[in-house]
Amino acid sequence: MKVTKLSDMSLSLKLRLAFIAILLITLICCGIGVMNSVKANKSVTTMLDVNMAQVQLASKSKSAVLASNMAAATFFLDKKEDSANSCLTSVRDLEDSLKKLSGLISEDAKKAKISKLLEQSREYRTLFEESVVLLKEKGLTQADGLQNKLRTDVRTVEAEIEKQGLAELTVLMLQCRRYEKNYLMEFDKKNIAQVETNIKQFEGTMGQFGLPKDFQQKIMGLLNEYDKSLNAIVNIDDKIRGKRQEFAKVSDDISAAMDKFERSAMEDASHGKGALISALDKGSRVLGILFVVALIAGLFFTIVFVNTISAALGRMVNLFADIAQGEGDLTKRLDDGARDELGQSAKWFNIFAGKIEEIVANVRASAEQLLSVITEVSSGAQQIADGAQQQSASFEELSSSVQTN
Repeated sequence: MKVTKLSDMSLSLKLRLAFIAILLITLICCGIGVMNSVKANKSVTTMLDVNMAQVQLASKSKSAVLASNMAAATFFLDKKEDSANSCLTSVRDLEDSLKKLSGLISEDAKKAKISKLLEQSREYRTLFEESVVLLKEKGLTQADGLQNKLRTDVRTVEAEIEKQGLAELTVLMLQCRRYEKNYLMEFDKKNIAQVETNIKQFEGTMGQFGLPKDFQQKIMGLLNEYDKSLNAIVNIDDKIRGKRQEFAKVSDDISAAMDKFERSAMEDASHGKGALISALDKGSRVLGILFVVALIAGLFFTIVFVNTISAALGRMVNLFADIAQGEGDLTKRLDDGARDELGQSAKWFNIFAGKIEEIVANVRASAEQLLSVITEVSSGAQQIADGAQQQSASFEELSSSVQTN
């Protein structure tokens, strides 16, 4: 493959190549700067997006914890299935948010913390579900569970007592009911002790009135069933209270951990924002440096190209001045080795100078020939003049002779 030398290129081609070179250098420098800037911005933006997503998920997790606590508290007050379902839905939302959060985190330490939070959220859900089961066993209303059995036992005892028509037994039963209701409202076990004291008084009162043994046994059996039902409710309340304390602690731990994680994510997001600004500044500086490099390269190519042209033109001008002002040496020639327009100009000038030199040489030769002819003619004329002078002298001499004679 033949490689064309720079000196063999035309000026227009050199101009195009110089322009293309400057353009390519500028584009390459700007392209490198833009690619680096875009890469840095993309990396930082991705990190910032991840941090913001972590902040959002952490905030959503906190909201889910708060919603589940409110729903749980509402359930224990109104004892409605909708409240329990709302609490469980919030806990599942919490678990979903934590799973998504775990997928966004690459650090092992943070992943371990999220895994622990997931375990705690599952424990929270399990504790609440167990509390719901216990509360359903107790009875969400007085018509359900142990509360319904308690009401049935009370009604049975009251019906049997009413048959006897003894006001003392009715008062004792009313006192049992009052202490029972006080407990169900206050959850104070002193009321249970009072109920058991009244039950013992039942046995003594019935003996005082000489009621039949079978009736006394029947009433005491019913009262013992009533007492068992009431104590079963007390046991369930104790379990529920324990469960509530446990998941309250778990909830507090989750909330505290999410608060800490949210603050950490917000700090990371703040650092990410700072990194993005720094990357943008760095990208701007790199673009500025690359632009200066491209400008310097462009100036270099421009100077080289201008120097190439000006050197050739300078040689041509010096030769013209020498021909015009000096001795007019037409034997001098320009360097026409280049194949560009300057080389072509030098070539044709050399041809022109050669023809002028040839004409001048011909004129000189003709002048020399004419000078030779003129010299010969002048010599012949001198000879003729000398002959004429001699003849004139002869005529004068002859005339003198004639006159003498």
